[in-house]
Amino acid sequence: MASASLPLTLGIIGGGQLARMTAIAAAPLGIRVSVLHPSDDCPAAPVSQVFVGKWTERDDLEAWAKTVDVVTLEHEFVAAADLSWLTQQGHSVWPSGATLELIQDKWRQRSHLLQAGLPVPTFRAIESLAGLKSTQREWDGPLVVKTRRLGYDGHGTAIARKPDELESIWQMFCLDGSEAADTLMVEEFIPFERELAVMVARRRNGDCVCYPVTETVQKNYVCDRTITPAPIPQELRQEAEAVAIAAVQAVESVGVVGVELFLTESGDVLVNELAPRPHNSGHYTLNGCVTSQFEQHVRAVLDLPLGSTELLAPSVVMANVLGTRDSDCRGILLAGVLQEPDTYLHWYGKADNRLGRKLGHVNAIADTPELAIERAERARQSLDV
Repeated sequence: MASASLPLTLGIIGGGQLARMTAIAAAPLGIRVSVLHPSDDCPAAPVSQVFVGKWTERDDLEAWAKTVDVVTLEHEFVAAADLSWLTQQGHSVWPSGATLELIQDKWRQRSHLLQAGLPVPTFRAIESLAGLKSTQREWDGPLVVKTRRLGYDGHGTAIARKPDELESIWQMFCLDGSEAADTLMVEEFIPFERELAVMVARRRNGDCVCYPVTETVQKNYVCDRTITPAPIPQELRQEAEAVAIAAVQAVESVGVVGVELFLTESGDVLVNELAPRPHNSGHYTLNGCVTSQFEQHVRAVLDLPLGSTELLAPSVVMANVLGTRDSDCRGILLAGVLQEPDTYLHWYGKADNRLGRKLGHVNAIADTPELAIERAERARQSLDV
């Protein structure tokens, strides 16, 4: 696409909440959205066209891609080879299959970032229980064990704090207790001071903008809330932003990328993982920044000028709304969250409530992080999910 002009249809692989919020952001620009999803009752359905099909089937991918101008994604579950194949068929696909291939495999991603000179935790590929035990003896400390593919929100991650935990962790990631379903990656446990994230947007010509550094607060490996700007010195914010931009440039991604970082107790900034799409840690931008991460993603993949990432308030807090029980989502009361000042609900439209399921999030803005946290927490608790 040499120059973007209306009418345009943006295609998104996946019809979950990220696609939903991207479609909402695209609408004011006059851009239509079509999602490829296995069912027509996905969260994106009320605000986009749904093409029912499987992203694991090339026939479905090709039939759908013919109906859109640009293909992007809301998750990393599509095969990188299939994205490259779509490009070979003449479709505009961003991020590219080559980028996704680098990012999908955590060991390959980490190796590529290390070769590019980025600071990362010490890591190693593991192919046997003996190798896992040997690494624990060599490093003499807790280990973080990860599946190399498809892990998210704590799935595919385990921490071995003692040697006697290694065997049970190995079996958890194995087909039959003896052979790994895939090779694993192990990394040193980082006694970090804070977990940080930076959303970076990159156009095809290499132009980049980044959002303010946010602190991500995790519970059970899942993001509970974010605090923006992160409560760290300005020089560390600048370092985190520079590292994040360099990481995105290293993988040549196009679109918005979530860059997860560790701030160590000694003041070092390390890259943890990349997500080549809008990310949970960037949800605060919907009410906290001039241009949301979702509009920015639309701009970037369509090769349009990138928008301002300036904050609209001194402090912005995002609080995830997670299910606490198995039920449907009818009857949830909205009055409490809507009466909270400078607080905004983003509901994902999922029909079923499950323990730990992301149902929505709340953004709160204020003059101080403490007040923003109070507002977001009161609003979240009022939903009683």
